[in-house]
Amino acid sequence: MVVLAAGVAGYSGAALSASASSGSASSVARRDADSSAQMCARLAESAIPDGTVTSAKWVDAVNGKPSETLPAHCLVEGVLASRTGRPAPVTVNGAASTNAQYGIHFQLRLPLVWAGRFFYQGGGGSDGVVLPATGTIPSWRDGPRALARGFAVVSSDAGHTADQNVGFGVDPQARVDYGYASIGPVTRAAKQLIGAFYGIGPKHSYFAGCSKGGQEAMEAMQRYGSEYDGIIAGDPGFRLPHAAIAQVADTQAFSRAAPRASDGRVLLGQAFSNADLNLVATAARARCGNSDGFDYRPDTCRFDPVELQCRAGQTEQCLRPAQVTALHEVFDGAKSSDGRPLYARWPYDSGIGSANWRQWKLGDSTNPSLAETLGAGSMQYVFSTPPRDTFDIQTVSLDDLDRSIYRKTPEYPQSSVEFMDADSLDLDGFRARGGKLLMYHGGSDPVFSVLDSIDYYRRLSEKYRARADAFARLYIVPGMNHCAGGDYALDSFDSLAAIVGWVERGTPPGALVAHAGSQSGSQLPAGMTRPLCPYPQTARYVKGDVNDASSFVCVGS
Repeated sequence: MVVLAAGVAGYSGAALSASASSGSASSVARRDADSSAQMCARLAESAIPDGTVTSAKWVDAVNGKPSETLPAHCLVEGVLASRTGRPAPVTVNGAASTNAQYGIHFQLRLPLVWAGRFFYQGGGGSDGVVLPATGTIPSWRDGPRALARGFAVVSSDAGHTADQNVGFGVDPQARVDYGYASIGPVTRAAKQLIGAFYGIGPKHSYFAGCSKGGQEAMEAMQRYGSEYDGIIAGDPGFRLPHAAIAQVADTQAFSRAAPRASDGRVLLGQAFSNADLNLVATAARARCGNSDGFDYRPDTCRFDPVELQCRAGQTEQCLRPAQVTALHEVFDGAKSSDGRPLYARWPYDSGIGSANWRQWKLGDSTNPSLAETLGAGSMQYVFSTPPRDTFDIQTVSLDDLDRSIYRKTPEYPQSSVEFMDADSLDLDGFRARGGKLLMYHGGSDPVFSVLDSIDYYRRLSEKYRARADAFARLYIVPGMNHCAGGDYALDSFDSLAAIVGWVERGTPPGALVAHAGSQSGSQLPAGMTRPLCPYPQTARYVKGDVNDASSFVCVGS
């Protein structure tokens, strides 16, 4: 038998620590490991709808740092909806190749001591990889994983493999699986296997992810809300096709401020030096930061980089006119030829000077920007209908891209807006069953604008007339780049503890204590903490240690 944690409302590994600290409970766990391993092996023979369990094996506990500690568990792997589809054009060792095999591969881990909870671990980027289903919490990378806290955890590749790259977008079904359709089957298969192993299904179910994983979390809430009790959506790309157009627009705007190589190539990484970006970041922090330098309300910042434009005879610590123009074009948001917004604006924030911002927007002398690689490839194959044979990010028309994300054809019956956008405000069913949403977004995210998340939350609040915060809360993370990092970022906080407390104990999350500098390059003092306040509140200093969250209170409404 497996050990069910007594009173499944226990949290943060309480069930595991209780077993470890009690001789009798610990011996029960050890005594049952053999029978649990046998039960685990039998899962390999389980029948799941439109799928196959390919392996099931017992894994012994691993001890280490909190983020590396894992309990003894059953590791199950399988595939759903295997099929031969349209060949994905890929290049292997410089030669053209194809891969037409598709399927939704998944991994499920079932802990020996189970707290009655299920955790779907969202993916990221273009997916295509089954990440280890240990329950990574995107906002709390150094803390214990969900598996170590007693959750059963599943992850998937969203219906295609990494060697297909973004070329999977030529296959109509693979597109839809990537957008949302893989979530439902994986959820149902995981819950069936959980029931087979423990003899009972999960009492509470959660979905957590950041970036594309955040988009998947929003899709889970909007399309499969009856399956989930708690959703954590970090830096969510819930309007990914529109954001991809913005990446093209940004690249074109920055290219106009960049020098050219002798062969005419745009040297995008040289459009702004690191000193230029730090100049903008420092000025934005001074203009828009609270009294402690953090911008908790990027939607209210009114900084204009024209303040930094070089004056007559000035050549240092200033921006060229072409650079100021490029910043205006980018931060005002992508627009059509007639001035219609194609995506949200961007806020000026301290994270502009961070490495992750450059990596996405500009690249450097040796690496192209991710907008030029991942962004352009996704726009070419996944978000354009039909997929494009060629794609030149420097010359493609934004108007044409906008039309292509709404286009349908007999072969591609769903537009990319339909299978990718997760911006529905119809959360009546999710809300009625007691579902809870915790959104968070980095103020300096260079991929998906925090202002887009703020706009979504405002529209949600308007629909539910000030009652939205009874089931949905948004947290702005000052200085944080895409899901983590930033020179002045408060990017480490336990969002899982917050959502579990809300779902299972009815305790709405207030201020979340965020720790500074989980990533290298942080300019903040080690051990510094701040409260992240639910939007639209901001943190205000009261008294005490300025590096301690307890010295601040959340104010405003």
